[in-house]
Amino acid sequence: MKKTRLLIAMLLMLVAASGHAQDSYRQAVKDYLTANDQFEKTKSIISSMGMLFDGKGQVDIDQLTQRYLDEQYEKDMLDCFVLQMTEKGVSEADLKEVVSLLTSPAGKAYQEHQQEWLSELLADMMLPLMAMSQDVVDAEDPYAELESVMEIVEPREDIDAAYAEKFKNTIMESTFVKNMTDQIMEGYENDTVSDPDEQKYHDFFAKWWKSSLPTIFLNSAYGTLTPEDLDYAGMLYSNDAFCRLGDLGNLDRDAGQWGDVLVKYMEWMEEQGATPSEDPGVAMEFLKSIFASSGIDLFGTEEEAPEKSWFDMDLEDLGRGK
Repeated sequence: MKKTRLLIAMLLMLVAASGHAQDSYRQAVKDYLTANDQFEKTKSIISSMGMLFDGKGQVDIDQLTQRYLDEQYEKDMLDCFVLQMTEKGVSEADLKEVVSLLTSPAGKAYQEHQQEWLSELLADMMLPLMAMSQDVVDAEDPYAELESVMEIVEPREDIDAAYAEKFKNTIMESTFVKNMTDQIMEGYENDTVSDPDEQKYHDFFAKWWKSSLPTIFLNSAYGTLTPEDLDYAGMLYSNDAFCRLGDLGNLDRDAGQWGDVLVKYMEWMEEQGATPSEDPGVAMEFLKSIFASSGIDLFGTEEEAPEKSWFDMDLEDLGRGK
């Protein structure tokens, strides 16, 4: 009997210890997501996703979305990230080490400047593509028109050479940038095009992206990321723990990281009686809201272009917030 009670006591201790370890790891993941501002970033996207549901249904979409954020959101975020980080072999020590780097004064300054840079980068990457207006499509020689509109991006003349070299050796060599550029180029390298005319466009954009991307990164960063930021980034991107976390970006996009949370939100809303909107225009409105949250107005307003859809606009029709 004593042996039985002792065995039960030991099992309970093991269960309790296991639970404590899981709680400790979960807290470390939460601290990382907080330090990396992932909670707030994803929350702002979810707040905008309410427009993807029918607002004229029997449930209040805004109230239901707020209820999800209050009651379920943090759990879903942690469930997704804990699972993925565990599968990738990210340890609690890794998480704590990266949190200490991100929450340092230099880390906080870098994250603030990085967010400003990424907003600028998004605009600089999208604006040239908007040159693919209806005028290009309707031209007598669309390919020649496209070549004249989309010239290879050149470096800004005011960029200091020492800054450009440091940026190349830190940011451009980072896993973050390499993942992003690889994903952009992957479509052009893996896609096969049978139509000869389409192949010309395909080859043009592959060449344009390959030649222009490094310069777009640099141009958008200069004046936003400071030399001190680059020094910090060089240290951060060479840190083993951070690199293990950064490698999470290689996970499949349909099932990776916060994408899972967005799916969980959609499913939860439908379980509560929300009905997805059948209006095809809401997807565009959602996209516009995401750009607007970064201070970017790629599509203009109705007042600016009441008769034009976004793909009919010329570059001069476009406004970009600062």
